[in-house]
Amino acid sequence: MQRSILFLLFIMMLYNVNTPSLYVWADTNFQLNFKETAPEMIASLKAWQFGEQGIHLAIDFAPSSFEIQKSSLQRVNELGKALNHPSLKNRRFIIQGHTDNDGNDEFNMSLSLKRAFSVKIYLGQYFSIPGSRISVTGMGERQPIVPNTSTFNKRINRRIEVIPDILPAPTIEPKKYTDKRPALSPKKIFPIEPPVSDTEFTEKQLIQCLVKHNYYVKQWPWNIDLSHETGNFSNFFKPVLNQTIIDGKTRLMWQTEGSKEPVNWKASQQFIENLNQKKFANHSDWRLPSVEEAASLIEHQKNIKGLYINPAFSDIQRTCWTRNTHKQRVWVVFFNYGNIYYSLPENENHVRAVRSIGKK
Repeated sequence: MQRSILFLLFIMMLYNVNTPSLYVWADTNFQLNFKETAPEMIASLKAWQFGEQGIHLAIDFAPSSFEIQKSSLQRVNELGKALNHPSLKNRRFIIQGHTDNDGNDEFNMSLSLKRAFSVKIYLGQYFSIPGSRISVTGMGERQPIVPNTSTFNKRINRRIEVIPDILPAPTIEPKKYTDKRPALSPKKIFPIEPPVSDTEFTEKQLIQCLVKHNYYVKQWPWNIDLSHETGNFSNFFKPVLNQTIIDGKTRLMWQTEGSKEPVNWKASQQFIENLNQKKFANHSDWRLPSVEEAASLIEHQKNIKGLYINPAFSDIQRTCWTRNTHKQRVWVVFFNYGNIYYSLPENENHVRAVRSIGKK
């Protein structure tokens, strides 16, 4: 890293490009904690002391963008290897996003947070690092490490910083569903099973589904390729006894509410079994929705409760597990973000059951 930056410094000095600011930057360069390889990151993070700076990653983001450039994916991959190292497995980390000073402060704070989210989601997707181990924050333009006086310096300031959290990583244990309903016998407990052919749902299938039904899915940093913001699907809802809502368009009956607390995927299946044992709303054929079914509930703008769903539904269930899997993960609909993404089975999301009410 230092050799490549010194080379760039030499070239820019030859052409007399903003050399005063580069001199300032060069004076402080060797005190900065930039890392490129997993062994370097591991050593630095293990030796970290409270109050010190974290490790800086020269992640290349285009101006005003939160998309990780292909040229920087190797550095993020090295970070994933480092955080999965046995010596760091029981640690939490904070990912900070930073910008240059182009744009106003409000825009930069939002952009830096999205950049941090992009790295977190990438690590979860490709290195199976649970979201509980990583928190994110946006610092905007407030902590430049070099003066924002040249294009070169601004590129340095568009970065990610990784800092060990002082809290230990939580022990992930299956969360028991605590709703006061009839207990299941041991034979009724559903284990988390690997994806099978009748539940597997690929990213290509998702895009085809969104286009086919004209469903709306908002674009966010972690689902740039899985969005469909031109969608404008219209439901035809009819509430029934404050417990269920019928959609005349899809011929589906939904729970108005759902699980009171977020649960893991295993517990979501137990929740469905409890509903059927109880004959919730006089029916015993409730199930987890498919991605195609759950996506039909996403609306193109937030309701008065701050969710991308019809306000007739409860605002407690901000997310919704589906029955579909992808690459050992499970698809989840996020009504708080208006999008769809996949989650580790041990993560926790809400449940909203559905049943069919007849052919269209």
